[in-house]
Amino acid sequence: MRPTPIYRLLGVILLGFIVALGSSYIGQMGYFYQSGQMLEWFSAIVASGIAGAVWAASFK
Repeated sequence: MRPTPIYRLLGVILLGFIVALGSSYIGQMGYFYQSGQMLEWFSAIVASGIAGAVWAASFK
């Protein structure tokens, strides 16, 4: 059974949030950047975008 559209939307939002949080955390723990730097924002946006693309491709 396929999930309804609202659950798919909520799932991808939650996935993007978790991936962005993980990307920021790993980058800060690896001393790649400090909190609030542009590189942190960029890595979080790119990571959540990739996660959303993988999620969308898995339901095609």
